[in-house]
Amino acid sequence: MRMGSKRTSGAIREFDRLEEWIIPVAFTVMIVLLTLQVGARYIFSFSFSWAEQLARIAFVWLAFGGISLAARRQLHLRISALSDALPETARRLLRLVTDLLTVAFAAYMAYQIWIIMVVQMQRRQVFPAIPWLPTWVMYLAGGLGMAGLAVRTLGGALASWSHKAEPSHEAGAADLPGERVQS
Repeated sequence: MRMGSKRTSGAIREFDRLEEWIIPVAFTVMIVLLTLQVGARYIFSFSFSWAEQLARIAFVWLAFGGISLAARRQLHLRISALSDALPETARRLLRLVTDLLTVAFAAYMAYQIWIIMVVQMQRRQVFPAIPWLPTWVMYLAGGLGMAGLAVRTLGGALASWSHKAEPSHEAGAADLPGERVQS
């Protein structure tokens, strides 16, 4: 059992690395392509047919990678007006319920995106402006992002429920203004 745990931990570590790599690359690609497109359009009165489409795909990867990364660092917004007014046990139970609803939603979305992705693969559909790029590549970002949200939220919920205190931010995660990292 311990060996399986190491494999799972290794897979999560690889997913973390992919996430930390894909977000800055997608952002850079998006900025470079849009700058190139605007420059070409206004300076040379010429535009690349593929640049906007590829920038949109990069944006999708950036957004869904960010969803998963924010879940890993526990940076998704929570409305806490109700939970702050509750006693500790009720607060923890409410957090568990909301986390489980988030996991259910994210898992359902990952599943639905997977179905769409498989259909796109079967149809061999490509982007109109980028005929060498299959459309399922864009859906893969959504599936991975929502699966990452589900897995990380479930892990946080289990960790939160097994400890008395609220979970702290991941070590090294950026604090939001006015918040302190708990240790």
